[in-house]
Amino acid sequence: MFAFAAEAAIALEITRRERQLRELQMQLAHTNIAALHFLDRNPPDLQEVREALAAVKDADHRQSNARAHAESVAPIRSGRYERGSAGSD
Repeated sequence: MFAFAAEAAIALEITRRERQLRELQMQLAHTNIAALHFLDRNPPDLQEVREALAAVKDADHRQSNARAHAESVAPIRSGRYERGSAGSD
């Protein structure tokens, strides 16, 4: 009974983290578009580009941390978690 509850909790955590990763990826795409827009101005707005690229860096750092945490909770193999790998001793 406890094993099932633990596996369900792990699956929910993985789903939440995957959603978080997709949201960060969308933010990265939008920020890249904004940076290109600021570069297309005449003259280019380099301060805005710097801020946009700093946002990309920050989002990438958060995404890396979220992925590392998700994999530490339940390592991902072929789109599924491994049973017994998240401290179910």
